[in-house]
Amino acid sequence: MYTDPLTNVYNRLFMYENINLLKKYHYTTFVVDIDFFKRINDTYGHDTGDAVLREVARRLKGCIREDKDIIIRYGGEEFLIFVRSNPSSEDYRLNVIQLASRLKSEVSRTVINYNGIKIKVTISIGVAVYRDNIDIEQAIKMADMALYRAKQNGRNRVEIYDRGLEINDKSISIIKEAVDNHNVICWYQPIINLRTGKILKYESLVRIISKDGKLIYPHQFLNAIRRTYVNVDLTKKVIEYNVNVLKNNPQMRISMNLSALDIYNDDILDYMDFLIDEDISNRLTIELLESEDIEDYEYFKEKIS
Repeated sequence: MYTDPLTNVYNRLFMYENINLLKKYHYTTFVVDIDFFKRINDTYGHDTGDAVLREVARRLKGCIREDKDIIIRYGGEEFLIFVRSNPSSEDYRLNVIQLASRLKSEVSRTVINYNGIKIKVTISIGVAVYRDNIDIEQAIKMADMALYRAKQNGRNRVEIYDRGLEINDKSISIIKEAVDNHNVICWYQPIINLRTGKILKYESLVRIISKDGKLIYPHQFLNAIRRTYVNVDLTKKVIEYNVNVLKNNPQMRISMNLSALDIYNDDILDYMDFLIDEDISNRLTIELLESEDIEDYEYFKEKIS
């Protein structure tokens, strides 16, 4: 009931039904993700991917104490590890770093061999140290934000949640408030034909107006909200804004940026399908940002179609 049949570690149901037990102890929270796992599945097949999952789980489990610590298969290639700790110890933070490094090294130290296929596997780790005023759900969120930074910084590394990421957390609240209060706008930068000097179309550039009237630029908030529900809501607001501009300006053509994550999201695609008619689609260009890997090209092509 509480065991993941593939990896033989706890499943998410264990966490949900034992959350009060987890709250009794001072746990340090680790979120572990297998780097480029989708590429392994696509290249070698799901049986090989399953073998990698089993072996990574075994190695992670070998680094923790069976009687005190808890490992959970949290997602497809993601594991949660709760390590019972003594946050008042002088060596607490050092011990956390050493354990995270050991987890990473244990997975990457040898090549996984399955049916003659040799695969070098690495992991990225996000860590949330124990804090008195933080519950388990918040700790997971904090560790996940640290994990995302580890991926942004090149993968195969450990990142610990810090004050800089807390600023990002505040940014999420600011952007959510702006989306809820319709304070999302777009500026339009002309794209000009250099031979004729005529404007071909306009590039749509998102801006946020804070509650005190200040303008917030994309570099100040986009990284903070990526992979969050706020990013989906913001993207839908941007689509809606551009559609209204096109409706009110029949001769105007617009180029709008979307990320790979936006294309994968059915909620966003359904919203576009609902809002955009034939006249608008003839005057709207979708540009894909180059900031994200596209690991499943066939699936991505289906979404674009």
